[in-house]
Amino acid sequence: MKPFINKVVDSKTLFICFRLFLGFIFIYASIGKIQNPALFAEVIENYKILPYSLINLFALLLPWLEFICGLLLILGLCVRGSSLILLGLLCIFTIAIAINVIRGVDITCGCKTPWEKMDRISFQKLAEEIGFILLALQVFFHRSCFLTVDKFFNKS
Repeated sequence: MKPFINKVVDSKTLFICFRLFLGFIFIYASIGKIQNPALFAEVIENYKILPYSLINLFALLLPWLEFICGLLLILGLCVRGSSLILLGLLCIFTIAIAINVIRGVDITCGCKTPWEKMDRISFQKLAEEIGFILLALQVFFHRSCFLTVDKFFNKS
């Protein structure tokens, strides 16, 4: 099993595909939230996890963090740091979805832009988030700077 995991982590093809895919997904997901922070604040509030005083702050900052990290992944800048931040966000999103699925709450996940029909939280959405975590793990643990701008700054 370990040699298979090493092959996955060391795969340059998967690295570039996962890096670009995650970058585009997070940019895409952030655009509608940036354009309509009030709607995103409502989505955050529906999760009933954050204190009310932090909801607006998260609704304003989180989409920009997603956008910047997604852009950095696509450009190949600060790939490890960006993937680590997105990995942390994905873990938080997964936990928030899991809590509310277990609670039996029927809410939208807030994953897509407001002009689309937003997905409801579910075990399927939970599995999707875990899949994204696996992609982000591969990008984070990949050892080379294949097709990144980082390779010009990291000579070691």
